Amino acid sequence: HDPDFQRRTLGPLCYSMSALEEHLPCNPAFLAREAQPQFEMTGALGQNISELRDLHSAFAGRVSEETLRNIFSENNELVIEGAAKTTFKDRLWGMSATPYRAYSYSVIRNSAYPILDLRAVQEKSVDLQFASYLEEDFSLGAQVRLLNRKIMNTQVAMFDLMAEDGSKLLKAREQNAFYFEPGAFWAPVDSPLSASAVLTDLAYVSERIEGYTSSPKLQTGANWNAKL
Repeated sequence: HDPDFQRRTLGPLCYSMSALEEHLPCNPAFLAREAQPQFEMTGALGQNISELRDLHSAFAGRVSEETLRNIFSENNELVIEGAAKTTFKDRLWGMSATPYRAYSYSVIRNSAYPILDLRAVQEKSVDLQFASYLEEDFSLGAQVRLLNRKIMNTQVAMFDLMAEDGSKLLKAREQNAFYFEPGAFWAPVDSPLSASAVLTDLAYVSERIEGYTSSPKLQTGANWNAKL
């Protein structure tokens, strides 16, 4: 239920229909329509618990020989994901904390000379949203998001990893990001039409890493909710 997942899954609907939202909405201006306070906690853990533990150890810089052997014992594609999240939201503000989220994709290529192709990310974040009505049918909002991200993106040979100090080849790069994302929502009381706009990915990042640095985007949405 992280914002990026909602945006990828719902697409334009994420910016047009606040009723679809779990946790904080894609457009912070939707918060002004919250009827009552809500508190939510969610967690997700894949079936690969031992692999998730190995991934956590790798990000912490604790890569043992046993961990390396576990990695190379998987001859097929391996996808790992785990997350935890807590959210509180009211009519004019909301806060969400994700103390842990990790996901990775890895595959072993070339059985004669095994190569590990690894793409792994570990994140923790805090999101704050604020919203207010300017008029009865028009609200503004803003989201402030603080994100810490560790990234391992590498291709490395098994024999290099097994060598002395080979685990250093799995060293993660760290990125801190500060996002400011304003939004607006227009929903006339006497009309079935509503429209929204939000500027996403307006951010300062401590280090630009390919695939993990995006440009600002204006996202718009509209909804027609006619009563039959």
